[in-house]
Amino acid sequence: MVPRWGQAMPRKVHGKTGNTYFKDNVEIFGGKGHVHKIPTSKNWYFRTWIDEEKRHLRQSLRTTDLDEATQKAEKLLVEILADVSKGKKFFGITVEQVAKEFLDAELERVETGLIKKGRWNTVKTQINRHLVRYLGPKTKLGQLDHNSFYDYAQWRRKNTSSVTETTIRNEHATIGSFLKFALRRGYINFPYEMVEFEEIKIKEKPRRDTFELEEYDYLTRYVLPSWVKTESKRSNSNMMAEMRKQFIRDMFLVMANTGVRPSEVWQLTWGMVSIKDYDKKSKQTLVELDLPASITKTARARKILCRGGQYFKRIRTYSNWLGDDDLIFVNNSDGTPISKSEKHRLWHEFMEFAEESGRFKLGDRKITYYSLRHWAITCRLYANVNIFDVSQWAGTSVQFIQDHYGHVDQSKQKVNALKSFTVDEHGYVEASV
Repeated sequence: MVPRWGQAMPRKVHGKTGNTYFKDNVEIFGGKGHVHKIPTSKNWYFRTWIDEEKRHLRQSLRTTDLDEATQKAEKLLVEILADVSKGKKFFGITVEQVAKEFLDAELERVETGLIKKGRWNTVKTQINRHLVRYLGPKTKLGQLDHNSFYDYAQWRRKNTSSVTETTIRNEHATIGSFLKFALRRGYINFPYEMVEFEEIKIKEKPRRDTFELEEYDYLTRYVLPSWVKTESKRSNSNMMAEMRKQFIRDMFLVMANTGVRPSEVWQLTWGMVSIKDYDKKSKQTLVELDLPASITKTARARKILCRGGQYFKRIRTYSNWLGDDDLIFVNNSDGTPISKSEKHRLWHEFMEFAEESGRFKLGDRKITYYSLRHWAITCRLYANVNIFDVSQWAGTSVQFIQDHYGHVDQSKQKVNALKSFTVDEHGYVEASV
């Protein structure tokens, strides 16, 4: 059987006459490549030694004419030498190896500002934690075909019961990018567009979990102040723990009033904040946030005027780091960012404290830092702020708000349906709740 492109050469076979397996050998480029025949075919073949992989590479030239075969072989050898210089592997590159190359290439896009580091972290999780495990890290990419990914969705559901259909659909998109990369590198021989995925049907866009009005009032009036003063769990210094709790308390209130994303609020510096004077008419201290593209999820700068200036004022009374380039939410001892693990630990501690108070129950809801952004958006919609203005203020699309906050419109419709109407003597409709 004739080996296929990319397979190892068969061992030389010596007959009675002493001839090798190869016949009519013709060297090209000073012996870097060879044009030859084999006993089982009339066509000419090409072979070259890939020193980096210590194996011969062979391909049929599909012609019986030596001149045509030589021209094809010379062109092919030039392409192979160029690929070798770029580090391309011709024999059995594994899923694990291509995953690393793909993530390295995506990291370069982070460095040039094409994607955010947060997006790269998401892709890294999708590839390393899920795709590589699904295919097997040592699986050769050459073994895959366009049907190899159809069962991925079902595999994800079986291995992670809480995974959503939206998450799986997003992972399908990342797999498509991974395969497109592999095709460009020559690691697969089927177009990524041909890959078949299970169709994902999302019947209803997920609602964003957040607080009820009474819950928010209770948490901010009673629970937050009490929690800040309690002894923190798993902390070596109660003074340091209480200081971090103060930052978390004010971060809670800042996010609930400004609607900025967690990734944005953690990167806020004092140079991005302009606290306005107290407005007697609205009884509010407004604040203007000038968010540069470098910290926003959409990589678009936005400037927002919102409530919550008093919380920034309070932070300035206890923070040791007030320079324009200093982060607002920091470890007060050295000005470094609060670690991700510490942020999550403090949030879970606060949620546990709130539930232990007896008047707040999480139930099946997934309440996180992001829920504060959802709360801020929901409040603006309930206040009848134009949906376009909300989208601009929140840094997201109108379609996204319509998809994920439709329940707000339904609640408003219910209020409208319960209104009673009267017509005055001039024919004007008057409404009363």
